[in-house]
Amino acid sequence: MKMLFKRKKRDIKVYSYKCSPVLEGYVYVLFSILIFLLYMMRVALKGGSWIEYVLFGTIPMALLLVGLYYIFKREKPLDRAVVIGTRMSDLFFSHQRLFFCYVIVAYILSYAVVTLLLSFVENSFVFSFHAWFLEIHDLSILLLALVYHAVSSWLTYYQYVQNKVNAVEMK
Repeated sequence: MKMLFKRKKRDIKVYSYKCSPVLEGYVYVLFSILIFLLYMMRVALKGGSWIEYVLFGTIPMALLLVGLYYIFKREKPLDRAVVIGTRMSDLFFSHQRLFFCYVIVAYILSYAVVTLLLSFVENSFVFSFHAWFLEIHDLSILLLALVYHAVSSWLTYYQYVQNKVNAVEMK
């Protein structure tokens, strides 16, 4: 039985593997669309000039172009590294289907706590639900980044399992 909280350095191993860029491209395309919609909603709610539309459209457009390049043009496989022996990898290997749900729930809870603390400090240590809602709205890009990290982590472990034959332990 593995110890839950005590880890030894020798139990943690880093593996390098090569994988297809297509799945990564689909993730980039999906998140570029989500970021574009989030920025447009934000500019529409707060109002803005054409400069904000142009600036808020370039980042998602760049992600979209990279994603489309990965899906259609890139033939060379991506080099990836994965750390095995951590709590995150143990969670993935023991509950592969529930891994994404666990990570998303943990990130959403941590996001809610961080925004709650920030709104509490900004309002001179007086809780206001309205201020907390505005803080959640202003930091919505942080939540999207946390969701991207969860998807990226799941994809890394998933591709490692698919390409385990080609994995090489790194020293």
